[in-house]
Amino acid sequence: MIAALGGARERRLAIIAWIVVCVVWGTTYVAIRVSLESIPVALLAGLRWAAAGVLMTAMLLRSANDACLALVSHVARTEKSFVAQMNARAAALGLVDSQFENACGFDGPRHRASARDLARLAHVAMAHPRFAAIVARERGQARARDGRVFKFDNTNALIGRVDGARGVKTGWTQAAGRCLVAFAERRGTAVMLVLLGAPDRWWDAVAMIETAFEEARASPAPQK
Repeated sequence: MIAALGGARERRLAIIAWIVVCVVWGTTYVAIRVSLESIPVALLAGLRWAAAGVLMTAMLLRSANDACLALVSHVARTEKSFVAQMNARAAALGLVDSQFENACGFDGPRHRASARDLARLAHVAMAHPRFAAIVARERGQARARDGRVFKFDNTNALIGRVDGARGVKTGWTQAAGRCLVAFAERRGTAVMLVLLGAPDRWWDAVAMIETAFEEARASPAPQK
């Protein structure tokens, strides 16, 4: 069951994680060589190397842009090349209302994705066990070689608070507003929710998820 509400833009897209899972998960360490001065969310300041799985966790749970750019550089060397891969994957998935200009989801004149496309993308990403396991976590951590530990909580407030919530991703920029792609599952019924430009995304999300499950209980699946 899919519920969608909102405008045409969401800035933090799971497609980068899907590509990284497919390409570099087995890599032990990824170099972090990005400049942090212009990055809105730099979670791992001072960390020079990190496991690909750790960077994925920081990117998905905390929207860490330094982790995002480190993975981009490792996979494609340049962001431009990686964005080309993102757009190619989007086209292959039939995401006809999506166009990516940068890897981390910053505002851009032609950077966009529709609610329907985000629901489709989230459905594909959640089918990958490693991706699904990360976005279902309440928190994560990264340990540096010098012993420092970076701890971070999931920005998705539904995880651990709403019965059956398992993901997927929050987002915010000045142009897009507050956004959320949510997934919950109870007793064989799955709900995917996309909210774009939603000032009250948490209240709206909980209300819509509960309504979806109530309707599912009231309307049993037809007999085959």
